[in-house]
Amino acid sequence: MSKKNAIPETAITISTYAELEQYAKQFAGNGYNLLGVVGTGGLSKTQTFTRAMGQKPHLYVKGHCTAYILYQELYTKQNQPALIDDADTLYGTSATRPLLKALCETTTNKLVMWGSKSLPEEFPRSFSTTSKTCILANDFSSFTKSRDGDAITDRGIWLNFLPTVHEVHKQVGTWFKDKEVYEHVGKHLRLVRTPSMRYYTKALELKKAPQDNWREIVLAMMNSAQDRKALELVSTLMEDDRTEDEKIDIFERETGKSRATYFRYKKELKERGAF
Repeated sequence: MSKKNAIPETAITISTYAELEQYAKQFAGNGYNLLGVVGTGGLSKTQTFTRAMGQKPHLYVKGHCTAYILYQELYTKQNQPALIDDADTLYGTSATRPLLKALCETTTNKLVMWGSKSLPEEFPRSFSTTSKTCILANDFSSFTKSRDGDAITDRGIWLNFLPTVHEVHKQVGTWFKDKEVYEHVGKHLRLVRTPSMRYYTKALELKKAPQDNWREIVLAMMNSAQDRKALELVSTLMEDDRTEDEKIDIFERETGKSRATYFRYKKELKERGAF
């Protein structure tokens, strides 16, 4: 991995919620010993997997869990599937890292040990578990910064979840009820640099507050005023019949930004699926 926050080189890139839901259902059906999902926050990764687990007994752990509590939870839910949310936070903590490494072993029976302070008498200092594990992370920096990060990345199936802004918008449309907010965000998808469902929920909260200028606030959340103007202009020019040099001249004149910035914005819009 060339960058500290790079996902595993062998990761499978997926871009639709149908694909994500398929993997979630397969994990819930004991399909993977170790499944990892990396994607930015606000993409409903957690909800997708908890929904797939349904009523099936399982362990759910959030990133702020301490090693002391994690060990006890792993023992209490021994042999049940483990869903580790915000795992990059947990793995970035030296006390919890050994527990995660043990849980992610490739063997059927995994030995989990406790070598720190005393435990309640009902908990042993070590135990064996067959728990299958799903790791959800917003980025991979905590794993790749660690010397033994490969101990996790080499052991499982890793997914790089990269939905476009249009894919996220379509998914939000399956459950979001406020048509006015939904359509407002939808009209400005080209401004979104990092796809997230949180724009919709924050916009609804602002609207209900009420904030009379909630529309402008939401646009500001998506991007700075200067960048919004530049991105909107590039998006408009991409649909224009002028030559590329003419488009660049217009962009430089109206925004004061460079030719290189024009091409960067153009590439960005295409990669985000916003055009």
